[in-house]
Amino acid sequence: MRHAYAVLFMCFLAPPALSQEGAVTITWAEPAEPDSGVLLLIRNEDGENSLSLRHPVEAGDTAAQIDLPPLPRTAQALQAGMITEGSVTLQSAIIPISNRTAPDLTLALHQSLAIGFSDLWECADRVQIQITQENDELVLRHSGGILLLAAQPDAESTFADDAGSVLHFTGNQAELTMPGQPEVVCEPTLFKPVLPLEAVAANGEWRIELGLETALIDLPGLEDETLPSDGLGISAPRNGAMNVSARSLSLRLTQGRCRLPDNNLIYPISAELTLHATATISDGCAGSALDLLSGRSWYVSSLFGSVLAPNAGEARAMTLQINNGQISGRGTCNRYVGRAKVEDGQLAFRELGTTRLACPTDLRNLELRFLDALEVATGFDISRDGMLILRSGPMPILTAVRR
Repeated sequence: MRHAYAVLFMCFLAPPALSQEGAVTITWAEPAEPDSGVLLLIRNEDGENSLSLRHPVEAGDTAAQIDLPPLPRTAQALQAGMITEGSVTLQSAIIPISNRTAPDLTLALHQSLAIGFSDLWECADRVQIQITQENDELVLRHSGGILLLAAQPDAESTFADDAGSVLHFTGNQAELTMPGQPEVVCEPTLFKPVLPLEAVAANGEWRIELGLETALIDLPGLEDETLPSDGLGISAPRNGAMNVSARSLSLRLTQGRCRLPDNNLIYPISAELTLHATATISDGCAGSALDLLSGRSWYVSSLFGSVLAPNAGEARAMTLQINNGQISGRGTCNRYVGRAKVEDGQLAFRELGTTRLACPTDLRNLELRFLDALEVATGFDISRDGMLILRSGPMPILTAVRR
């Protein structure tokens, strides 16, 4: 690996900060390989990177310490990882922080948390690209579309297409060139861990819970069996799929939306279970339905079938945001917060509470209808153009979009 970082650096200028300074100790079990580095991410409430700190480690190290600058106003969580030869090999869980303070924390890195469907890279101006590997080709997804890049036999670690897009890897960096645009430098960044997750059959006959240390397998004719996770074979070559194998079964997980019968939810992962003894295959879904709703705020565009008139400004826009099992946002006048979860295959927003600001009668009535819609919601759909449709049973009650 050609380059090494001599000092910590920030990827971009942070907004004004209010937090105390602190230090984060990052630990891992196996000695670090040569030319590896650790990455510490500060994530905002949308789960996006608001600050990235990178630091080299010596071969053989099992810990590193990073001194934090004052954290930005948007800081909500920390995550750390190990990067070797352009790939994330170890990750920590995403740890929420309170009051934008993070003094003297310890984050443990684990290989099981670095299992992912694809690689994420961060380029200039915090632009993220997603890369999946398919034999000698790379599928690169970015905000402008999808590139299919083939390995170049005359240039090592270089992938290109006929239109002139080129991606060249050098250690823990990559240079990306697209037609009509200047070359940008990209670096690996961390993703949300896939594990732990639950996979369930479409016909309800089996259920598998994959944890960080144990796996629970519930199959027909077999009482619940708990196995140590290290007794399973788990591979994730970053090609959009993840394979889990045990003595009696194989489970294949692929990144892609999935539905269960008689269930008004969408799941982020499709599952396929093969029983070795009978060679039978059955389909199912995996992951958390809330993951598809999490992230940036949704802006309400219709309520109980009535299209909302565009507001003169953002102040009156009703929003909802889901993260870490919570829903929050604003009505016409007040802000609200509550719990978001899936119960018995149904979406549930519970314990909604609001501020009590003065509000004109017409706006207050609209806000109450909005909160009523959240309380009766049991499922959702996301259209091809990205519109969220909340449903109560089969009936659509609210639509929202991301801006």
